[in-house]
Amino acid sequence: RKDCLNFLRINGDATKAARLFLGKELSTQVKRLQSHFEKPEGAYKAVYFDEELYHKLQAQNTRCFHFDFIEQERAAPSENDLSAFNNFEEAYHQLMLELVALQIEAAERAIGDTSINKLYIDGGFADNELYVQMLSRHFTEVKMRTTQSPLGSALGAAIVLSDKKIDKKFLKKHYAMKKIRAS
Repeated sequence: RKDCLNFLRINGDATKAARLFLGKELSTQVKRLQSHFEKPEGAYKAVYFDEELYHKLQAQNTRCFHFDFIEQERAAPSENDLSAFNNFEEAYHQLMLELVALQIEAAERAIGDTSINKLYIDGGFADNELYVQMLSRHFTEVKMRTTQSPLGSALGAAIVLSDKKIDKKFLKKHYAMKKIRAS
C-alpha cells in the first residue's frame, strides 16, 4: 500500500521498506528557492542543520510549500508561501521539515506495529544533512545508517549466495555506510 514493500530475508523474515520519491520535488522546490532568494545553483548544499531554527519551525507547525509531484493527504497551501521567510536557509529548513514529515508518514506505514531496530537511508538523501538530522530526531529509538548504494534485494541476494563471510566493516568500506547520531 502506498509504495511500502516487504523484502524476504533468507530465513523468511521480512525486511520492510517505504519508498517515497522526494528527489524531483526537492530539486524543483530548491530551484524556486534559489531564484526567489537570488542564490546560485547548489546553494542548498552549503546549508547546515540549525537546531534552534529546526525547533522554531517545528513549533510553528505550518505548511508553506505546495508540492507538484507528491500527493499529500494533509492540508497544504495551493501555492508556495515564501513571504514568511527571512532568508534562503530558513526556507530550506522549512522545506526539508515538510519533506521529512512525509517520509516519516511513509516509514511509519511500512513499519506498522512491528518493532524495528535499524533504519537505512540510501540514495541522494543519504548526503543531505538536514534530511538525515531531522529524520534521526523522530526515530530516536532505532539505529540509523546511511549508504551511498541502494541496499535492496540485489545486494542481499549476492551476500546470501556468496560463500564469503562478511564482517561488520564490509558495508562501511564498500558502500560508504555511516552511523547517524542526532548532533
